[in-house]
Amino acid sequence: MKSIFIKTVFVSITVFATSLFSSLTAQQSISDVPVLDSLEIAKAVSYFNNNDGLLEGPGADILKRHISSSKFFLLGENHDSDEISKLTESLVPILDESGYKAAVFEVGPLTAEKLKQLSQIPDSTQARLKEFNSTYYIPTFEMSAIPFFNGVSDAAFLKAFAETNMVIWGIDQEFLFSVLFLGDDLVASKSKDPNYEQIKAIWTKVKATAEAEFEKMPNNVLAKIFTHPDFQEFEKMFDSNDLYAQEVLKRLNETKHIYESPHEIRVDYINSNFLSNYQAFEEENEDARYFIKIGSFHAAMNMRSRGYYDVGSITQKIAEIENTKSTNVIIPRATYEGEDIRDVGAALINFHKKDRWTLIDLEKLRNDMNSNKFQIITHPEYRELNRTIRGFDLLLIPPADKKQVPNRKQI
Repeated sequence: MKSIFIKTVFVSITVFATSLFSSLTAQQSISDVPVLDSLEIAKAVSYFNNNDGLLEGPGADILKRHISSSKFFLLGENHDSDEISKLTESLVPILDESGYKAAVFEVGPLTAEKLKQLSQIPDSTQARLKEFNSTYYIPTFEMSAIPFFNGVSDAAFLKAFAETNMVIWGIDQEFLFSVLFLGDDLVASKSKDPNYEQIKAIWTKVKATAEAEFEKMPNNVLAKIFTHPDFQEFEKMFDSNDLYAQEVLKRLNETKHIYESPHEIRVDYINSNFLSNYQAFEEENEDARYFIKIGSFHAAMNMRSRGYYDVGSITQKIAEIENTKSTNVIIPRATYEGEDIRDVGAALINFHKKDRWTLIDLEKLRNDMNSNKFQIITHPEYRELNRTIRGFDLLLIPPADKKQVPNRKQI
């Protein structure tokens, strides 16, 4: 009996060893897998045109397919791009038809409310934004109090969203200069208060101090403004029962804290704002889809935002849990203001065309790479390729691009 047991164990070990040896000898070595080359990338490249709002071409078909099959569609952009804003305007009807219910922007929650007000009458959006941008303009920095809505083409895509039933969210902190219009709004909210003239007079002093500080832009500029005796007196004019005022003051103090803190704090704030909005919205809109227009670092599904997992990772994880899809897009610059710029490695950017949009299907490349059809670890641009292919599903390269026409009165 004992000999039979020993013999059985011996045979089992022999079979295991043989199968292990066979599997090891069948494994590929790195030299067996070809390095990613331009011919392989070319299989994932297509092009399209944006003709007066109509997206046409093979690349447009791929883009539309991703939009219609995704719960989250993230447009990770470079800011101040005329072509990206025009593309966004062209995407709005496609998003609307595909069931997208929320448009999410890289602005603060209070700023998002202001954008809703300015676009409440869609046909007046450009004119109202122009007036706003002209009123709250900091000449030294050539910026208005609402970032990424400074141009004529920005106003056009905001108008397009206003013509749909999509809600608008802001998930970032309030911008540095937002204190100017938020303070004006606080004063306006007290127009029927017995102390209105006193509140207005104090704010006039605070605003002058703030504008002077913004022109100098010292370190911790918001701290200098908020600790000024005039601002502290201004705060005291709003009691704890004034819920609107308390919300504005709370958001402004959160903004000050974020500007003084490491980038991780801002990332956590963005993620928290998105999740709280998403969870509340989902309770009544289970089939909703979400469009997110945000800086490319924030849109990555991997650790790209200065070493932190940002909102692009959040949407990816939600999609995995809910068995849905998040499409994460990166839009680098290639030709901007007449200069050739390489925001991603040459292996990808070399497919750029100056007269049309370029689409590279990174999801296809990632799947082929995971199937060992090619490898990138010996590629000279390994680091950039790895971050891009593993961080995004699509790469869109604009045609020759330029800054937007400013939507403000010229001084």
